[in-house]
Amino acid sequence: MDGHGTSGQIRLTLRQGSYDGKISEEAAKGVQLCVSRNSRLLEILQEYASQLWKQGIWAVPDGHCNGRGSCGKCRVHFLTGAPLPSHADRLHLSADELRKGIRLSCTAGLVQDCEVVLCWEKASRMTVVMEADVPWQSVGANQADCVDGVPGTGEQHEGADEESGCFVAVDIGTTTVAMQLAEASSGKILATHCFMNPGRIYGADIVSRIQAACSGSLKQMQAELQSMLTEGIHILLDAVEGNAKYVVCAGNTAMEHILEGDGLEGMRTAPFDAGNISLRELEMDGYRVILMPGVSAFVGADIVAGVYACGMQQAEKPCLYLDLGTNGEMVLGCRKRMLATAVAAGPAFEGNVTAGVYGADMTAMIAGLLQRGILDRAGLLQEPYFQTGIELDGIRLTQQNVREFQLAKAAVRCGIEELLQAYGIMAEEVDKVYLAGGFGYFLKEEDALCTGILPEEFAGRVISVGNAALAGAVRFGRLQDEELSRLAECIAVINLAEQEQFGEHYLSLLDLHMNSLHKAENKRM
Repeated sequence: MDGHGTSGQIRLTLRQGSYDGKISEEAAKGVQLCVSRNSRLLEILQEYASQLWKQGIWAVPDGHCNGRGSCGKCRVHFLTGAPLPSHADRLHLSADELRKGIRLSCTAGLVQDCEVVLCWEKASRMTVVMEADVPWQSVGANQADCVDGVPGTGEQHEGADEESGCFVAVDIGTTTVAMQLAEASSGKILATHCFMNPGRIYGADIVSRIQAACSGSLKQMQAELQSMLTEGIHILLDAVEGNAKYVVCAGNTAMEHILEGDGLEGMRTAPFDAGNISLRELEMDGYRVILMPGVSAFVGADIVAGVYACGMQQAEKPCLYLDLGTNGEMVLGCRKRMLATAVAAGPAFEGNVTAGVYGADMTAMIAGLLQRGILDRAGLLQEPYFQTGIELDGIRLTQQNVREFQLAKAAVRCGIEELLQAYGIMAEEVDKVYLAGGFGYFLKEEDALCTGILPEEFAGRVISVGNAALAGAVRFGRLQDEELSRLAECIAVINLAEQEQFGEHYLSLLDLHMNSLHKAENKRM
């Protein structure tokens, strides 16, 4: 193709396929776009994502890093018009792959007409936990599935009392969004719905979303999220032929700011200004939307909602709330005092795409290998598995997968122990441990203890509470009490990086199955 026009525009032909040259039937003809010369391929894919999906092309890979060059997941095959390899290309790709025209889409600048095969697979089925088993009541349907980015609708119940009215509760997660239609008078769940967060095309993690928002994509991200939320509201209301009086949203700080179109520049660099995280409202397509309050840039309204649902603000003894995923947020305390912190756990707990296994299953696999002596406490696979990895139930677990798990485990365990030390209590003084979110819902207590994610003193006190953030949104939607705002204001946040000898403490926790450290140093409350 001739790529030397005078208009500054070039022709880009996209197809869905694989590295071995196979092209999917639905995308065999390809989709042709006219784009600006020197555009980055990943940015074009993000811009046209919804249109490409309708034509059988999965526009962006799941779990990518949005151009930071750290993941190497956005590989594409240039059949023609390949740009020169970038520095990131040379880091992630072999010389043979480079010669064949394989490039990373995030650094591929398009300089001439080209044909490109997108080699990543479509998004797999993801189970979204809708159920919450919290002290004040049990809420919702068990689970719902989101498949290939297509919304999933869960169990429906009998219609609402017309006099009491309904409201919609929403948990805006980084990966998925869960919604429930609830009866205002009783909190009874009438319908459930979930969908993949459209913002995932800008990256898998919070940092990627913040970067994209600050680079000019905020309005588009807001429009896409509001559009899918509005569609979800209509689906819920159609299920029971009802009306919604208002919508209550709980999300992490970045997700709530994206929903309201509030700039995230303050969250991009230290000291990480969270902006307005108070209890507030906005109008969306004629609906009154209540945004639940957060605590800091990285301890958001979803965590406050979960703590609120678990009733920790009324507890007499210290409890620990843990929400583990790509980031790990945790709150320790009771009605007298609460401390919170956040850690970066990486992909191991959210669902390790390189291993093809969800976080709870990964933990179970690691625990099993430890118990069988195939994996030692230093995290080393024994021969003959050290070089090639070991296959379990059709999944190959490599030494790299184990290392990613160790890093995540050490980050979470370090956060727990630093909170205990700052609070002035020992692990055995924690009355209850609430495990929230999808990972916590499926995680077995014995696996968490065996691998050292949790100290052994927590044995018998661990409670899987499921989607506590969604339950908190339902509770507040019913009560709309002042207790929520008071709770958010009384949670103090500690920055782990500022803690003395934090780095040494973190490194000391990389080994698997560690007992609690620094007990003698903890001061009782």
